[in-house]
Amino acid sequence: MTKLLRAGFSLWIVTLASSFDSILLVRHCARSMYPTLRRRGDPNFDNANNYTAQPFPSESLWSAEGEGTCTSRGKDIARTFGKSLRAQGLLEGNPEAPVIVVADNISRCIVSAEEIVKGLNVASPSNVATYNGITRSLDPSGWAGLCAPEDAKDRTMTMQAMIREVASGGHYLSDAWSTRRQVQAELQDLVGAGAAPSISTISDHINENGIYVGGLFVSSQGMIENFILEAGAGIPVAWGRLDNQTGRQYLWERLSPLNVLYNRINHNGEAPATRDGAVIVGILRELNNSTPGSLVLVGHDTNVDNVAALLDLTWSCGPFADNESPPQVGLLFEMHGNNVRIKVVCTALDHSDPAFPVPGEVIVGEVRKGKAVFTGAPVSRLLGEVRPKLSRWGGSDCAGPVFGQTERLSSVVV
Repeated sequence: MTKLLRAGFSLWIVTLASSFDSILLVRHCARSMYPTLRRRGDPNFDNANNYTAQPFPSESLWSAEGEGTCTSRGKDIARTFGKSLRAQGLLEGNPEAPVIVVADNISRCIVSAEEIVKGLNVASPSNVATYNGITRSLDPSGWAGLCAPEDAKDRTMTMQAMIREVASGGHYLSDAWSTRRQVQAELQDLVGAGAAPSISTISDHINENGIYVGGLFVSSQGMIENFILEAGAGIPVAWGRLDNQTGRQYLWERLSPLNVLYNRINHNGEAPATRDGAVIVGILRELNNSTPGSLVLVGHDTNVDNVAALLDLTWSCGPFADNESPPQVGLLFEMHGNNVRIKVVCTALDHSDPAFPVPGEVIVGEVRKGKAVFTGAPVSRLLGEVRPKLSRWGGSDCAGPVFGQTERLSSVVV
C-alpha cells in the first residue's frame, strides 16, 4: 500500500507554455525495496522474506529514508546521470540550451529530478537546468485525477489476450514464457527455501482487480527486482551470490527476462497501457523542431513500459536484458526535421561490467519498432497509432497536457 506523507510544505504543479526539441521520459532513482507483497503471492505469506532462506537487507542497510525512497547511492547515480546527459549532448546539442525537469508526485521521483538537475548544472556553467515541480501526466488515473482507472474487466481481457500471444511462441516474450518454470526453479535454489511454498508451485492467475498474481509475481517483484535495487544501492546482491561479474551476467541474462515477462504481462496489456502510457500524447504535442531546449519527465518504469507498448517499441541497452526497465532507464524523443526519433538511454548500476564501468554514465541503446530498428516517424503518424487505443479503452481523458494545471499540493506520496 502506498502511504501519504504529510510533508508540512506545499508543492506546485507547474504549467508551462513552451515547446521543446527533445523530451526525455525517465524512470526514477535506485530505491529501497518494499518487503510486503500486497497479497499477490501465496495469500498466507505476504513478505518477501517468507520465500527465501535468509532475510533481505534491513531498512538501515539501504541508506534510504524509508521504503521505496531513493538510496544514497541512487541519488549519486541520478546526479551523475544528469551530468552525463549534458556532457554527451543528449539534451539538445547546445550545452547552454534550457532544460526543464518535472516529476510525478512521488518522493523518489521528486528527489531524482532534483539530483538530475544538480548533475545537469555541473556540466553547464550557466546553470540553466531547473526543477519546475509536479506534473499530472505521469499518474493520470491515480492522484492526478485526470481520468478514471481502466475497468478491471478490460484489464483482464487485454491481459488474457497478451498471455495467449506470448504463449503462442511468436512474441518477443515467448522464450521467457517457455522457460519460466525452469528459471523459477533455479531462482528458488539460489535464494533457498523459505516458509512459503516454492515459487514454481504457486499458481499464476488474474485476480478480481485485474492483477497478475502468484509465483511469477513473487519471482519478479519479491526477488529479481530486489536484486536489481540491491545493485543500485551498492549492497550485496542476493546475499553476495551474484556480486561477481559472472553473477551479474546471470542476473541480467538469465533472471532478468523473467522480471520483464511479469512486468509486461501485468501492466502492458492495451487497457492498462492507456493510463500510465497516455503521457506520450503530451510528449508528442510538445515536440517542436524550432524551439531549442529540453524537458525531462521523471516517472516510473510503468510510464516507460506503457509508452513503449502503445508505440510497439522494444529495446536493448547496456548490460541489461532486452526491454528491462532498471532505475534511470529512459526514452528520449528528439525532433529531426519533420520526424521524431527515439533513443533508449540507461546506465550501469555498479562497476561489475568492464564494458560499462561508471554508474550513472549514460549508455545509448537501440530502439526497435516491431522487428526493425526505429529510424523516425512524423508526429502525426505516431499520434495516429496511439489515439485509437486510448479511445477504445476509455483513456482519452488521460492524455492531458504534459504539465497539467497549476495546483497547490499539501502532500507527497512515498
